[in-house]
Amino acid sequence: MIRTPALALAVTLFLGGCATQPRVYDPSDSRALNVAKAAGLSKAEDYPADKIPGAGISGLLDVTTSALSFESANGLDLAMGDAVGLGLLSFVFSPPAQMDRNALLAWIPEEQAKDRDEAALVLSKLVLDAIETTLNAEGIAYHIEKAHQERLALFYPFLETRLDFDLDGKNCGVSYQVYKTQTVGPKPTPTFIGNGGSAYGFLAGHEIQYPSFDVGCLGADPIHSIELARKISHALPETVFLYISPKRRPEGGRTPPMVLDHGNALMFIEPAANDRADSRAAPVNRSNGAGSQEQSHPRQGAAS
Repeated sequence: MIRTPALALAVTLFLGGCATQPRVYDPSDSRALNVAKAAGLSKAEDYPADKIPGAGISGLLDVTTSALSFESANGLDLAMGDAVGLGLLSFVFSPPAQMDRNALLAWIPEEQAKDRDEAALVLSKLVLDAIETTLNAEGIAYHIEKAHQERLALFYPFLETRLDFDLDGKNCGVSYQVYKTQTVGPKPTPTFIGNGGSAYGFLAGHEIQYPSFDVGCLGADPIHSIELARKISHALPETVFLYISPKRRPEGGRTPPMVLDHGNALMFIEPAANDRADSRAAPVNRSNGAGSQEQSHPRQGAAS
């Protein structure tokens, strides 16, 4: 009897990471949602643009602050008609708990690792390389507190990395964890991720053992951390993405959830009907030559 609650908890935690991961792009969902679900965030959801209070999609945004790098096509991926600079952002919905934490959304090609344990280490090294590349490019001095250090959480092994640095006089840090126990595969990747080959995946939906990613500065507006994360995402391999959860801003409101797709911020906003039709008909145009995929995935969050 004493062990029954513990057993129930263990079953619950196990099932939390076992939701079906779709392989085919769903044009009725945003690209952000397609990537998130493929990585195991089964409870993620889009928000309907026509039900957002205020002036449609612009109701999501606070356009009174500086734009930073979140502008039009190179930032929020929002086609607002005029190419106005968009400063992030007050999000008006409460996301599911699964969307209330940052995560790595990642696949490691089978040829880069001989087994799941090595795949976890490869991912950890690739993320660290992207962080260092970004900080060096920005001229930011940093200290690696720990790199790929193996630790345990409730008996589950994970690799932990942390870097510390100062930015604009504030103490900042980047940290992430990769759980070996939530590495799956190798198996075919989703058709819209990389070249669709066989890869190891990392389940992002588990309550505890998810591949976390955190970046921030003490006492700073989270918009600056999001901008740094966007730059880090630009340096990641094509099969590794960052999910950034909503963050509270000092003046009130929250930033919206987003997937950082190699320098672009993808929003969880339902595609317009014409975008869905276009995604079924148009071919993919990818720089890596993976043009054999069945559809393109247009910019999400376009105002109708």
